[in-house]
Amino acid sequence: MMNSFLVFAVLAALAGSSLGVDTKGLFDNGIKPFFQENCIKCHGEGEKIKGKLDLRTYSDHAELLKDADRIEDIISVIEEGEMPPEEEPKIDEKTRVDILDGLKKTLAEAIKSSQSSSQTPIRRMNRFQYANAVKDLLKLKVEVYPLPERMTLHLTKMLLLMLEHFQFI
Repeated sequence: MMNSFLVFAVLAALAGSSLGVDTKGLFDNGIKPFFQENCIKCHGEGEKIKGKLDLRTYSDHAELLKDADRIEDIISVIEEGEMPPEEEPKIDEKTRVDILDGLKKTLAEAIKSSQSSSQTPIRRMNRFQYANAVKDLLKLKVEVYPLPERMTLHLTKMLLLMLEHFQFI
C-alpha cells in the first residue's frame, strides 16, 4: 500500500513539473490588457512613444517572446516603481504582483526558447598550449613539459653564445 502511494506521488510530481505555464494565456488575458490600460498612453498611442518603447510592436505573445531583454527592462521598471510615472494613477498591489509574475514567467519562457541547442565543441589543446596552461595555472617558473622544439631552440642559443664566446678569445 505504501509503495503504491509512493509511486503515485512520484508520478504526480513528474506530471506536474512537466506541465508548462500557459504564458500565451497570461499574455492574452493579463499582460496585453494591462499594457493597453496602463502603458499604451505613453508608449504607443499615435506618435507618442516615450522611452523608445513602442508596446504596439508586441501585439501577440510570439513578438514579446522574441525580446527577452525588453521583458527584463519592463519587469525592472515596474518592480522599482518607475512605472507608472507619478502623474499617472498607481497600479493596485494585486494587479502589480500578478503582472510581474506573468512577465517573469514570460521572461523565463523567452530565455528558454531563445537558447540554441548547439553546444560549443570540446577542443583539444596542442602540446604548446597544454604546457603553457599548466605552467600558468600552477604559476611555475620552470618548464614542466620540456618540448623538443623548445629544447632545440635553447640548445641553439647556447651554441651561438658559446661560438661567440670562443670567437672573441
